[in-house]
This record gives sequence, structure tokens and C-alpha cells, in this order.
Amino acid sequence: MKASIMSYERGLELYDQVALVRVKSEDYTLLIMEDFAPTLGEIRGTVTVLTDEDEHLYENIQGYFQQRDNVFSLLIGEEGRAND
Repeated sequence: MKASIMSYERGLELYDQVALVRVKSEDYTLLIMEDFAPTLGEIRGTVTVLTDEDEHLYENIQGYFQQRDNVFSLLIGEEGRAND
């Protein structure tokens, strides 16, 4: 699985060999893995991208995400903050 994260602060970040993506929003929690059903949603909370080598944490973000064809895409608004 792959992930692409776009933010004003850090630009485009691409991750390969993604094992899972954890989406924890105000209203729901998702654990997205390979072959997950196509999904589109709004996030106000935290996204964690877990690769084979590292974990990438995006906290207190507002944005939109899409999961399709084993690619997770996240667009973070200006107020979002990323932590590594």
C-alpha cells in the first residue's frame, strides 16, 4: 500500500510499503489496511501512517482523505500540524 500526504507546511510526502493507516477523528476511528474498501472522508483529529520502517504522526489536523486502489491520500488544511 502507498500513502501520499499533502500539506501547506511540508508539501507532498510519499510513503511506500505502508502496513496500515490509523485515522482517529472526532466522530470515528478507522484502521485502513491493504485492499480496504474505497473510502472518502473528512478528518478532524489524528492520522498515523505506519510503514515497514517508521511511524509518521499527523496530530490536530483538519482535512480530507481518500482510500482507493491501495493508495491513501490525505490533504491537510493550513491549521494542521505534522509530527515525526
